[in-house]
Amino acid sequence: ISNNSIVAVVTTNYNNSGSINYTIPAGFKCDSNRILAFTIIDKQKCTTSSSKFVIECCKTDSSCFCRPWKPILINGTKYDCNKTLSWKCNTPINFSNSYKCKPNNNSCKPITSWQIHENGNLLSSGNGLIGSYTPTANGTYVLT
Repeated sequence: ISNNSIVAVVTTNYNNSGSINYTIPAGFKCDSNRILAFTIIDKQKCTTSSSKFVIECCKTDSSCFCRPWKPILINGTKYDCNKTLSWKCNTPINFSNSYKCKPNNNSCKPITSWQIHENGNLLSSGNGLIGSYTPTANGTYVLT
């Protein structure tokens, strides 16, 4: 289900064994990232849904190549990815990143987004190469 609309019927008359394997069909429309969820409707028309998940669509044109991503800038200081930082509560974390693409023109620009999680819970997200978040409590925050 996407935007409360059925995208595809995966199976019918299924005997619940606890899991379903599903392969995204070759003709799946993927013009942008898709947020989906699986919904099960039983014989009594009761429903239960999975957590939402994202199918990330990739540009397959091999003539456009974007790498390497540069180190992330946090409040103006460069950091490598997977670095753990200590931070003060109620102090904004301003972050940005950049990339190099070939060819360097409007036909070859990646779609970028970011997310901030704490204990697996999404706290904030956005699109683009620049973002900001202010932690208000002690914890471990993950920026992806």
